[in-house]
Amino acid sequence: MDRKEKIKINHQKCILCGNCIDVCGSATLEIIDKKVVQTIPDLCSACGHCALVCPTDAISAVENSIHQFRIEKLSNELFDIEKILATKRSVRHFSNKKIDRETLQKLIEYAEKAPSSSNLRKRNYIIIDDREKILKLEKAVLSKYKSLLKILNPVLLSLIKLFSKNTYNNLLLTKKDILQMQKQFESKKYPIFRNAQAVVVIYAPKDLQTKDDSIIAQQYLMLYAHSIKIDSCVIGYAQWAHKTLEKFFNIPKGYQIYAVNTLGYSKFPDDKTVVYEKQISCKFL
Repeated sequence: MDRKEKIKINHQKCILCGNCIDVCGSATLEIIDKKVVQTIPDLCSACGHCALVCPTDAISAVENSIHQFRIEKLSNELFDIEKILATKRSVRHFSNKKIDRETLQKLIEYAEKAPSSSNLRKRNYIIIDDREKILKLEKAVLSKYKSLLKILNPVLLSLIKLFSKNTYNNLLLTKKDILQMQKQFESKKYPIFRNAQAVVVIYAPKDLQTKDDSIIAQQYLMLYAHSIKIDSCVIGYAQWAHKTLEKFFNIPKGYQIYAVNTLGYSKFPDDKTVVYEKQISCKFL
């Protein structure tokens, strides 16, 4: 086994259902020669979601790695809020069930219950629930990343490697990620918004606290959504390309997009949770 791999697959147990491939956020899993294999192990984040949706428990963490996790069934003794927090995860594979606009409006109402600096509530929301518009937005974001490939050329990477091997490795990983996203898009798998039923964008005036205010509202929205069986994922790729989105949505000058997430009904049950083995750092003073 490649020492960079963070998960292991028991091929005797695997039934090739493809669930793990569907949920993999980095698209590192493929079926090759009738076996599920990890094609780009260093892109794996060891989130454990592949193991979570495996019906035969064929996937587990690599022993003695720093990325240990295990899958547990939920206890019947948990309070409702504990179940919500234990099962909330980044969902990237949705069913075709559409979210009605009344429900989407209710999600925004609960997002606005989040605290706001000085109670100024400067947050603004955009919801895109039209699949064609989401696809146009996907193309715009991918175009931004495609332009980065010109910068991440072999000559520049070689020069960077001379001064900082760590920076070189990070940029090389970024390049692999962009190329993988391009490959997915060409296969109509849509790596940014993942065929979500809706995309929520939160923007606010450029101010000292508005970024935090927007992110808190996003978390309120996603937690309430999960409580009514709608799942979500923070889309960091879109957030990083916020200027592209601001141009796409004609965001007023002086405002910035601070949060982007997808919404949709998950295809998989949430009766299990991922437990990460990393020791929590906490000091009482």
